[in-house]
Parts: sequence; structure tokens; C-alpha cells
Amino acid sequence: MKKIAIAGFGTVGGGIAHLLRDNQKVLADNAGENISLGAILVRTMKADSEFAHLMTTDFTTIEQDEDICLVAEAIGGVDVPFEIACRTLKAGKGFVTANKALVAEKGHILHALAKEHNVPFLFEAAVGGGMPIIRPIRTSLSSTGINYVYGILNATSNFILSEMDKGNTYDQAVKEAQARGYAEADPSADVDGIDSARKLAIILAMITGKKTSPDDIRTVGITALKDTCGGRVKLLARAAVKDDGVHAEVSPVLVDEDSLMTCVKSDRNGIVVRGEGSVETAYFGVGAGAIPTASAVLSDVVEAIRRPVYSDECAWGAEELKVLPWTDSELAEYRS
Repeated sequence: MKKIAIAGFGTVGGGIAHLLRDNQKVLADNAGENISLGAILVRTMKADSEFAHLMTTDFTTIEQDEDICLVAEAIGGVDVPFEIACRTLKAGKGFVTANKALVAEKGHILHALAKEHNVPFLFEAAVGGGMPIIRPIRTSLSSTGINYVYGILNATSNFILSEMDKGNTYDQAVKEAQARGYAEADPSADVDGIDSARKLAIILAMITGKKTSPDDIRTVGITALKDTCGGRVKLLARAAVKDDGVHAEVSPVLVDEDSLMTCVKSDRNGIVVRGEGSVETAYFGVGAGAIPTASAVLSDVVEAIRRPVYSDECAWGAEELKVLPWTDSELAEYRS
């Protein structure tokens, strides 16, 4: 029996707890042993929750519990999750997160700590939600260099664009996304492209082995859009690895009619990865909502239990990546 803890009990944290409760046999079969929930870190106790008996406001109790082998973080933000991550890894416990801001900003530090203490640090849910992309880059695509990626990395914005394509205004589409739990009360990270830039930065860090700042990626959101051109306007994250550096951008793009991205609608993500020899692979999946994200977190939990040691596949260090602007005239060979 392996016992884990969850840090945070909002949309994603609650989803992790419920999936873990409802899928015991499948998880045990995949992990090779039973997994139980040992504790939940919360800001305030929730006496009416079925998980109330597991809740604590003191992370020290989790940190010092020798029976807990791993912490799954679902708090959001950077400062508090970073402190929890560092304390978790230094305590010799694995750390799994869905927090793209944390991984984009502090991933190089967490990789170093995980390596020092020989424990897993995994973050599949931080980039694609329910769309697997981290593990394919770490494993299936690790034998060849990756020189181009493009795709839809923010399902909330994609849902909004899909709603606008149905005739809704931008404001109506945002309200519908919020009503469905896809968008926060303040949706700026999604609609301004910030979330996509963070995810692209993580992918680039994995590809190049260098720290990539989302602030260095030119980013334009969808707030000014009035027309989706029949569903062909997509918020794309694009990057090409060139001899002079990496050219990268997040912006609304009118995609080709035969592009795979035209098929990615509603709350879906999609990404195309091109390796050496122009070999392309594509990945698609649900990107928004509690259950898809929680499912990706639990896939990392299973992997960490099956292989409870650090892996440096696609790790990155503190050296800064040179990020150049995306210029269509210079990169005409890359089509979306």
C-alpha cells in the first residue's frame, strides 16, 4: 500500500481525490500496488466534505509522515507551491504537479532537488491537461531531435473561439466557459495567451535542456478578435528550433483549411511535433476541466509509484535559452 497526499482541494485537487476513490482497482493494477489518500492540505477546513477526516492546514504533518511517499500539488500560483515542492523533495518524497506557472518558472530548481534526493518530479498535467505530451517527449520522441512544435495549448481559449464561431459574442463565450468551469473568474491568463506561453516554455525547456522564460515568448491573446473565420482562427503556440536560437510565439493564427488544428474544437487541445527527417506526430485530448487534469495527475502518480526514483529524461538547467521572435518570412517552411 502506497499513501499519497494532495496539496490543495479546489477543482483539480477535489478531482484527484474523487478519481482516486472511484478507481482504486485500475490504479492498483497499473501501479502494481494499492494507492490510498493519506492527507489533504487545505487553507481552511471543510467539515462537510467526505474527505474532512484527511484534511490538515499544517504541511508539516505531511512532510513528517513517513508513510506518505508523494505529494500531488494542485494549489496554483508559484510562491506557496514552490515552498511545498522544495520541502516535499527534501523530505525524500515524490512531487507531482499540474501547475504550469510553477514548472515554467522553477522547474530547473525542482529538477535539481529531485535529482539530489533521487525522487520523482513529474508534471504531465501542467501542459496538456488530459492531452498527453510530456511523456511522449520524454520517452517516445527522445531518440530524435525535435525541431518544430505547434498547437493549441489552452483549451479555455479554444472553447471561447468555438463558441464565437457559433455566433456568440466574446463576452457571452467567456461567461459560458466560466459557467462550465473551464475559465476562472479572471480569465486573463487564458485569453491573453499567458497560459499557452508558459506551456510552450516548458516544452522548449524539455527540448533544449535550457531554462525558458515565458516572458521571452511574444504573446498575443484573443480578446480583440471579432471574427473566427469559420473556425479557422486558433490561438497557436509555435516554436522552431533553428541554428541561431529558438523562434517562438503565441498568437491567433488563421490556420490552413487542411490543418489538423481546424479539427480541434471546444475544450480540446492539440499539438503537432516535428522531429528530424520531418517526421510528424500529433497529440489531442481534452484540456480543460477537473477530471481530465486530475486524470493526468494520477497518471504521474502511478508512474512515480512504479518507478520511485528521479529520471533526468528531458530535464533542464539554469542556462537561459535564447528565444527569438517568430518571423513568417524567415520560417516560411513551417505551416500551421
